[in-house]
Amino acid sequence: MGNLSMSKLSLDVMQLLNLIKETGSFSTTAERLHRTPSAISYRVSSVEKQLGIKLFKRNGPIVELTRTGETIASEGEWILKAVDNLENSLNIQNKAAPLIKIGVSESFAVKKFSQYLCDFLNHYPDAKLIIQKIKNGDEWQQLMSHNIDIVISGNPCPSNMNVKTMPMGTNKLVCCATPEYLKAYREKSKKTGHEQENCIVISNSNFDSIVKYSIPCLRMNNRVIVDDMATQIDLIKSGCGFGIVPLFSIRELLNNNELKLANIENEIGYEMIWTGWTEDNKSRHVKWWVEVLKEICIH
Repeated sequence: MGNLSMSKLSLDVMQLLNLIKETGSFSTTAERLHRTPSAISYRVSSVEKQLGIKLFKRNGPIVELTRTGETIASEGEWILKAVDNLENSLNIQNKAAPLIKIGVSESFAVKKFSQYLCDFLNHYPDAKLIIQKIKNGDEWQQLMSHNIDIVISGNPCPSNMNVKTMPMGTNKLVCCATPEYLKAYREKSKKTGHEQENCIVISNSNFDSIVKYSIPCLRMNNRVIVDDMATQIDLIKSGCGFGIVPLFSIRELLNNNELKLANIENEIGYEMIWTGWTEDNKSRHVKWWVEVLKEICIH
């Protein structure tokens, strides 16, 4: 490797080589990096041309490192670890603990990834995490403004924003109430109809819109407006009325018979959950989270 110009072997190139080595294909690497396989192939070809060597042997969709490529990747991995250790050392010396801010929409249950929070803090013991609940669809603007590093949201990202997004799964939405309220509701609805029932909704949320516009049999006049999901569920549990919530947020309450699903004519549907980040954020801590969030399936 003595004749190779290190200016051509940037950290990004070494990270790319090691990722291709790990995945064994350009297409899988492209998926990980949210690029096209042709872009990855072109990048590798450009590096090979600059260095004047072959880094990979291509066999259809499968790629393997050449002997020289293996040497570069192995030494590059050592360099990447050294850089990572140096950054950690500088952070300790400067007492500048990295701060990662994750903005989540009101409907997302943070307990879904509580184990990953522990894994992250074990992996980066000096890092600090801020989990911030955001509603009204403002999370994407805050991401663009770099007020948060990662978004997990039930609101899709506006098309005019230059951020990377990825679907994580879906929330099944259900209508629920206490068993006592449902019993009283069945008796009362025979006389007054659905319009006189109470529905507890989060202000300016997807659930509020569903009650207003989407489900005819849920067009209830008496809407109790609250500011967050925790308050909404507390009021539903106290017997104040119905509520539309993600199924996974009340599973324990259903199992304990504290709440029951309302038998309504229409299925309410699903809410897609998205995650997003900005490409210009090169933090290794953000990259760690991006890889983890790819493994989380919401359903």
